[in-house]
Amino acid sequence: MAVYTPSTPVPAPEPQSPSSPAVSEPTFAETPIPPLANVSAEGKRCLAQAIYFEARGESLSGRMAVAAVVLNRVRHEKFPDTLCGVVRQGGEDPSKGCQFAWWCDGRSDVPTEPRAWVDAQRLAREMVAGLHPDLTDGALFFHHHSITPYWMHRLHQTAEIDQHYFYR
Repeated sequence: MAVYTPSTPVPAPEPQSPSSPAVSEPTFAETPIPPLANVSAEGKRCLAQAIYFEARGESLSGRMAVAAVVLNRVRHEKFPDTLCGVVRQGGEDPSKGCQFAWWCDGRSDVPTEPRAWVDAQRLAREMVAGLHPDLTDGALFFHHHSITPYWMHRLHQTAEIDQHYFYR
């Protein structure tokens, strides 16, 4: 399991000296996320909202990780096949809970921090274009450190990045 904090750079392979034994390092941090074809402006907005409301104020790695979970879900057969479908899943009946709590918490979904919103929109475009790796090792779920969801023990934790744990 990888652990990233705001000061932890995205891992890069360390050069090996001739006298050092070769060490096998995990390479999942370098696993690219393939571009997602035919994404509408609304789809990019939904991904930007997820980044903004779930990871605003976190490091670039933390924001990338949240976006990666949304993109991983779009490609998984057990989730909706669109960005907005994934982000809004469960909102049809908020009494049963939403996949992303901010979507059905009754508060405004209009971003109020302009710089963070611009950053979230840019990252959403870049993630959809496949310009960043999946730092979560294929995670489909995540939660904030401050909560303990009932499902966390049934899944494999793949990463800890900033204030979130990631699972598949």
